[in-house]
Amino acid sequence: RPIVMTTIAMVAGMLPAASGRELLRERTAALVGQRLRDPGLDIEAIAADLRCSKRALHKAFEDHGTSLHRYLWRSRLELARRQLEDPRESARSITSILLGAGFSSAAHFSRMFRQRYGASPREWRAHGARAAAAHTKE
Repeated sequence: RPIVMTTIAMVAGMLPAASGRELLRERTAALVGQRLRDPGLDIEAIAADLRCSKRALHKAFEDHGTSLHRYLWRSRLELARRQLEDPRESARSITSILLGAGFSSAAHFSRMFRQRYGASPREWRAHGARAAAAHTKE
């Protein structure tokens, strides 16, 4: 409903288009944060939940030099990275972590993770465990 009111305000000239896109981006980021672990979360699902067009979503993220698709994948990678570093998650398998972060393909996840962080998830986890142990000893 707030998106509808924002759209009406933009059309009526009461709100600059950039402000409407910023509000949409913020609402989208909040929704992504809430549903990040849902593998079915994609642009179509976000547009349906926020009752806006996919084009409006693309424009909102374009203003920030990225795309919604890239934002969604980076958010999922960040969640998985934090869990791989977390000693409390050390008993969970990497597969469980990647599925829990909304990924459905281990190969795709590993490829994207290496591209983003320069190491495989397994290497990253081992490094995180060593860093945590070193920090604990200090």
